[in-house]
Amino acid sequence: PTFLYGQWRLLHTIQNNQFIPLMMEENIVFKNDFSFFLIQNYMQSNFGTFSFQNEFLTIYFMNGVRDTRCFQCFENELFIVQFMNTVAFNIAIYKRLQ
Repeated sequence: PTFLYGQWRLLHTIQNNQFIPLMMEENIVFKNDFSFFLIQNYMQSNFGTFSFQNEFLTIYFMNGVRDTRCFQCFENELFIVQFMNTVAFNIAIYKRLQ
């Protein structure tokens, strides 16, 4: 899971088995002090902290919202999956920025 640290660019979003066109550029940065930043169209739009355990990633936004999703992280690819009734409803696919 330490592969998670770094900056990632959103490549694709799949919802209900259909590709959703990207409406804006989105990057997410996971720092090794367990803080994260969400950058949309080159402007920081959100930040907070995160934790991970096994295949679950929990993001704690500064406004108090907590979001837990499954994730798989490889060296250059990150998949964040939201389930609805045990079916993968939303899959966000990120590529590591070098």
